[in-house]
Amino acid sequence: MKDAEGSAFVPKDNSIWLADDNGRAIYEVDPTTGNLKRMIGNATFQATPRLGGGQVAGSTRDQDIESMAYEAAKDAVQTGEKAWGEGKEAIAKCKEALQLVEKRDWEGAKENGEVAKVKFEQAKQDAEDCYAKAQAAHQMLPGQVQDALGRQILLENVSSYVAFRESTISEWEFIGEVARRADCGILLDVNNIYVSARNHGFSAAKYIAGVPADRVVQFHLAGHSDKGAYLFDSHDAQVPESVWDLYRIAVARFSPVPSLIEWDDHIPELEVLVGESRKAAAIEAQVLGRRAVAS
Repeated sequence: MKDAEGSAFVPKDNSIWLADDNGRAIYEVDPTTGNLKRMIGNATFQATPRLGGGQVAGSTRDQDIESMAYEAAKDAVQTGEKAWGEGKEAIAKCKEALQLVEKRDWEGAKENGEVAKVKFEQAKQDAEDCYAKAQAAHQMLPGQVQDALGRQILLENVSSYVAFRESTISEWEFIGEVARRADCGILLDVNNIYVSARNHGFSAAKYIAGVPADRVVQFHLAGHSDKGAYLFDSHDAQVPESVWDLYRIAVARFSPVPSLIEWDDHIPELEVLVGESRKAAAIEAQVLGRRAVAS
C-alpha cells in the first residue's frame, strides 16, 4: 500500500512500518489498532529511495531496516563528534578568558566567556541529540540479524588490554544488558575472563557471578601467554590450571552447556586436543556430580 505520503512495509517480525519519501522519518504502526506506536526520525536513510517506490506492505524489508539502522547510527556518531568539537572550542575560549583576566583585560575576558557559554550550550544540545539518535538507532537493530538468520546468535566476551578511562557499569553488566535487549545468547569465553581480570585487576569470579545465567549457552576454553606486564589471549597452549579453576566456577553456575577448546597456533597432536576436551568433560561431570561421557 503506497500513497503520496510514502511507503508501507512489513519485516519478518510482522511489525508494520511506514516511511516517508523524504527519508527523514519512519513510523511503527500497531498492527491491531492501527495507532502510531513510535517514530524514528532525524536521520538520512540509505534505503529510502527503494522504500519510496518499493514493494507493498506484506513484503520483507529486513535489508532496508538494517541499512536504515546503520545510517541512523552513523548520524548519531556525527552528531556526537560535533558536540565534542564544540566542547573543545568552549574549553579553549575559557582558557583564553583566564589569560585575559590575568592581563586585566576585562572586556576581552567577558567576550570570550560569553562565546564559551554559547559553545557549551551548543555542545550540550548536540550531546542530547546524539543520545536520542543513538537510542533511535538501537531500537531498530535488536533482532534483525536473528530474524534474517532464523536463529539465535551468541555474543562473546572479549579479552582486553586497555580499559575506558571512565565507565558507569562493569563489562559483565554491559554484556548482560546487550544480550537482554537483543534477546541473544552469550558465548562465555572463560579464558578471556581470566586474561581481562588479570590485565585490569577485577575479580574473575565476580564477573561470572554477574553474567545472567539464563543467557549463557556455550563456553570457550583456551591457553594464553604471560607477557609479564599483561596476559595475551594467544590460543597456542594447553588450558592453564588457573583457567580450569575458573571453569569449575562457571560450570557450577551455568552448566550443562557445550564447551569448546580453542587452539589456533602451535597446534599439537590430535591426542593432546582430545585430552583437553576430555578434561573439560571430566570437570563438568565432577562439578555436576555425574559420570563423564567418554569421547
